[in-house]
Amino acid sequence: MIAEPDLAKRFEAQAVVLTAVFRRITPLMLMMQGAVASQAAAAAMLAEFDEPRLDAAGKYARAAAATGQLAVSEDECRDVLWATLDGALWHGLVAQRGWSDERFAAWLSQLWISALVTV
Repeated sequence: MIAEPDLAKRFEAQAVVLTAVFRRITPLMLMMQGAVASQAAAAAMLAEFDEPRLDAAGKYARAAAATGQLAVSEDECRDVLWATLDGALWHGLVAQRGWSDERFAAWLSQLWISALVTV
C-alpha cells in the first residue's frame, strides 16, 4: 500500500485494511480502557498500543509527504492519522450506529483525502 504513488488511492487501500484491524482490536482496546481505573496493568497495556500507533502514523505521514501530494504538513498528517487510528471512530459508527465496514472504510478514506491530499 505504501508504495502506491497516488496518495488518494493509498488512503483508500489503507482505510480498507485498517477497518478490518479495527474490527479485531477495538473490543480489546475498549475493555482495557474500562479497566484502567482499577487495573494498573491495563494502563500500561494501553500505553504499549499507543506508541506503535504514533510510530505507524509517522511512517504513513513520511511516506505521504514523499509523494508531494500532501495538502498539510507532515506533522499535521501524522497527527490526523494518529487521531483516527485508535478504533474509536470505527466503534462509534460501525458498532454503535450500525454502519457497515465498507461504508466506514469509504468514509474514512474520504475524510483522509479531503483533509490531507492536495486537489
